[in-house]
Amino acid sequence: MIQKAVVAALLLVLAACAPQETAKPGFIIQLQDAQLSELAARNISFAVVDAEKTGWTSEQLAAFEKPNATIHVLGFVSVGKAMPERSYWKPEWQSAPPAWLGDDDGTGQRQVKYWEQDWQQIIVTQVRQLIEANYSGAFLDDADVHTYWEEQNFLHTEKLMVELLADVSAYAKGRSAGFLIVVRNGTQLAHDGRFVSAVDGVSAEEVWYSDNLLKSPRAITAAEEPLDALQGKGKLIFAIDYSEKKRAACDVYRRAAKKGYYGYTGTQALGQLVWFDCTS
Repeated sequence: MIQKAVVAALLLVLAACAPQETAKPGFIIQLQDAQLSELAARNISFAVVDAEKTGWTSEQLAAFEKPNATIHVLGFVSVGKAMPERSYWKPEWQSAPPAWLGDDDGTGQRQVKYWEQDWQQIIVTQVRQLIEANYSGAFLDDADVHTYWEEQNFLHTEKLMVELLADVSAYAKGRSAGFLIVVRNGTQLAHDGRFVSAVDGVSAEEVWYSDNLLKSPRAITAAEEPLDALQGKGKLIFAIDYSEKKRAACDVYRRAAKKGYYGYTGTQALGQLVWFDCTS
C-alpha cells in the first residue's frame, strides 16, 4: 500500500509537469553516446539511456539529480531478446546455447523464452543494477515478443509476459517504491488488469507517421485509442515516431504535447540524439 501511494504521488507530480503544447521533444531516448551534460541542457522530463553503454556510476547520477531533479533517467532493459554485446552474455552460448535462448531475429539479437527462470533472473539483475545506480526507472523493451512465440505454437505467451512484467515491477518497487516501470510496445497487454497495475507508463511506436508519411486519420485514431485509455488510468504515455525530417518531427512534437503524451522522433536504432528546433 505504501509503495502504491509513493508511486501515485510521483505520477501526480509528473502529471503536473506534463508536456505543454510546444514544438519540442517531450522526452529523449539515446542508446549510444549519452552524456549527462547533454541531458542537463535539455528541458525535458524523461531520458532513456543504455546503462551498460553510459557506464555512469551511482555517484554521478546522484550528483546529476540534485540540480536536475525534474529529469528522470530510465535505463533500457530488453525483456524479450538477448544481445551478444551485453555483460550477461557468455561466449559459449554461440555453440551451446541455454534452453531459453531462441532464434536470431535477423539483427544478431536472439528471441528468448522469457518465462524461463534463468532468463528472468538476468532481467531482475539488470533492474537491480539500475536501482543501485540511482536510475529513476526501467524502460522495458521487446514486450511484444510474445507474438513471436505464439506464432511458434507456444501456449499462454501473452499471459506469461504479463506475469513476467508484474514480477519485475513488484521486485523493483519492493526495492525502491518510486522506481518507474515503462514498457515499450505493450499496448496489446493493456486488457489485462495485472499489466495495468504493474506499469507506470507505456511507449508506442509510429503513432502518427510511418516512413516519414503521415498516417490516415483512421490509423491515427486506432493508435491513439489504447494510449488514451491507459492515460485515463493515470499512466504516462511515450510516443516514438521514426523521422529525421524536421517538418514531420515538429508535427509529432505538437501532436504529442496536445495529447499530453511525451513525444520523440529519431532513427530506428535510437542510437543518437535527434533534436529539432521548431521555433525557426
